Amino acid sequence: PEDACIYKCTISNVKTGTPATLPAKINSVVPTSPSGITCSNTSASSSESAKMVCGNITYGIYATASTSGTTITTSNFTTGQTIASGSTKDFYLVAQYTGTTVNSTAVTHTGGKFTFTLGQA
Repeated sequence: PEDACIYKCTISNVKTGTPATLPAKINSVVPTSPSGITCSNTSASSSESAKMVCGNITYGIYATASTSGTTITTSNFTTGQTIASGSTKDFYLVAQYTGTTVNSTAVTHTGGKFTFTLGQA
């Protein structure tokens, strides 16, 4: 319980070789459940991060994620943010065991994802 993996990812608003000329806006972050398990999904909003709770595992997209001992501290990654032309924006994918019991057999999550939609700011 409470074990987790934290992955740092970066969205880039940079055209190959030259800076992009327009700022981008994060319009949505929408989860898609993995196959073979029922999940409770929440899309990102102007005040909340995108999350999927799939059995004992919770997946989430966050603006920050850090650890101190066994505690993970996160802040919400929300819609409406802009990425200046030629800039990047980091986000964190956290996969955490949030269940209270241990499964008696292995559970495989396949095909789960978060889809980011960006638009012109």
